[in-house]
Amino acid sequence: MGLYLVSYDLREERNYDPLYECLAAWNASRLLKSVWLVKLDASAAAIRDHLNMLIDSDDGTAVIELKHGCQWACHKPEEDGVAWLRANARPA
Repeated sequence: MGLYLVSYDLREERNYDPLYECLAAWNASRLLKSVWLVKLDASAAAIRDHLNMLIDSDDGTAVIELKHGCQWACHKPEEDGVAWLRANARPA
């Protein structure tokens, strides 16, 4: 099971509903407005490709794999995201 940071930038038309529905189905936790954390049995590329089917061609996505024990720091994050980081990617 991989740990991922997912971010997106919806540029012109901003229809967030398909993304929010997908992230909810994945039980993702929001860290910042457009930054989510998720644990999935998939590659970063597969996650990116799935999200790209839900957005317009001018929008952007980034999927970055996190590792157990990685270092992280936040300023004014969502508490659910911090709880997710502490539970899943806490520093070694």
